[in-house]
Amino acid sequence: MGAIAGVILAAGAGRRFGAEKATAKFRGRTFLEGVLAGLKASVNPIVVVVAPDTPETHNHARALGLGIVENPHPERGPISSVGIALNSFLVNAGVEAAMVAPVDQVLVRAATAAALVNRYRAEPGLYVASHRGNRGHPVLIPRALWIAIEEPMGGKTLRDVTADAALVDVEDESVLWNINTREELDKLESSSKP
Repeated sequence: MGAIAGVILAAGAGRRFGAEKATAKFRGRTFLEGVLAGLKASVNPIVVVVAPDTPETHNHARALGLGIVENPHPERGPISSVGIALNSFLVNAGVEAAMVAPVDQVLVRAATAAALVNRYRAEPGLYVASHRGNRGHPVLIPRALWIAIEEPMGGKTLRDVTADAALVDVEDESVLWNINTREELDKLESSSKP
């Protein structure tokens, strides 16, 4: 049984948010720490994909013991970051799949990551976390599909490439949440959601 790696996407410019998201704080910890807390019991190794010229994110990821993969063209979208991260795992024949989560999914639960891994271990395939039938994140991508992501055709997005993913329904409503603006952060910060 091979390893399932983790990929945290943190190369976005955070224009709507107004800052690098990875080092932004939510309930006393950074976004990066929040996502890491949800993934680390289920996946290893874990890399964070960062943009060039983001020393704060680079330093924070390094301090957390994460591998760093730099995307020189983050403007090409999340699929380019995923492709670069997956390519970094190709040299490691022991990695058979990768779980991908955006850095702004700060409340994803460890039980959600475990549910994806358990489903994959029972029947290898492409899976995405969902809540009440609504597709969210993270997504678990088997090695056999990495080439489609490394070299996407015709401007396809990650959602396009993973459209056939089987849903793994979880009680974790946070699989549907992303924090794109300060207003969304403030709203979630003041809510009673765990």
